[in-house]
Amino acid sequence: MYADSGSEYILNYLGYPIGGDALVYAVGVDFDYKEKTKAKISFQHITKGETDFNATYPPEDSSVTSPTGIPEITMILSFTGSYTFKKCPLSVFSNSSFISIENKNHVISTKVKDFQFTIGFNYTL
Repeated sequence: MYADSGSEYILNYLGYPIGGDALVYAVGVDFDYKEKTKAKISFQHITKGETDFNATYPPEDSSVTSPTGIPEITMILSFTGSYTFKKCPLSVFSNSSFISIENKNHVISTKVKDFQFTIGFNYTL
């Protein structure tokens, strides 16, 4: 926020948060049984190029295709589930995700793998 004018200048993409220099494929399957039990499996494959928010447009080389430069390749496999108890405003949920990133920060042969697990509950008044 700028103190002199009271306005805020935010540099961010409109629409898709990954930006324009990316190829994204996503697929998922949801299962819902009597609005009590829910399960979901999803997979995302993201190939992100080096062109960022501050790059000039149109590019100097008009033959450039996306993704540009050394692509950062991210794969995310997620499993989600929840259960709502009968006659009770309580539900429990969990989410597990396996994440693999190749060429992290556009550096060749940099690999990162991560496993994330979340469990929680929701009580509605």
